[in-house]
Amino acid sequence: IAELGGLSVGVGSVLDPEDARRAIDVGAQFVVCPTVDARVIEQCAHLGVPCIPGAATPTEIMTALRAGAIAVKVFPAAQLGGPGFLSSVRAPLGHPPLVPTGGISAGDAPAYLAAGATAIGAGGASKRLGAETGTSGDRRGGRAHGGRRPRAGASGRRPRRGGRAAGRRRPRERADPDACAAR
Repeated sequence: IAELGGLSVGVGSVLDPEDARRAIDVGAQFVVCPTVDARVIEQCAHLGVPCIPGAATPTEIMTALRAGAIAVKVFPAAQLGGPGFLSSVRAPLGHPPLVPTGGISAGDAPAYLAAGATAIGAGGASKRLGAETGTSGDRRGGRAHGGRRPRAGASGRRPRRGGRAAGRRRPRERADPDACAAR
């Protein structure tokens, strides 16, 4: 895709430093994360590639910026309060660069930009954006996929339907806070 010229190609939903390194090794020019993980931000900085982690609170936004993020993805922006949330948190935090994503339509974009958004992300909304603009919302063969694309594993192959990418660990089970308090 980058060979088309004039495009910056990045990778999203990066969850750990190793995935960030692999993506950068194959040409990702920026990395987007669903959460704030200082290890991923540091790995990207070490490799000279911008990282945009996801956050939903002012504390997460500041944590991401202090860790070295160039901007912070605010997700899910529409459910957090839309442009009003953005303008409300930007002022007391010193007007950080924020990229709202999640539930944003083409008609909403001007309000987010007026609220101070640095850019706007359209993942799942890409199908809606396509409907509003008369395009498919997907540049891959003209089919709308609603922004959900299977993630490639380290081999570059897509996981089999219903399967996990090779080498992926299952998430650890979380401790039950009530059980911990009872001990």
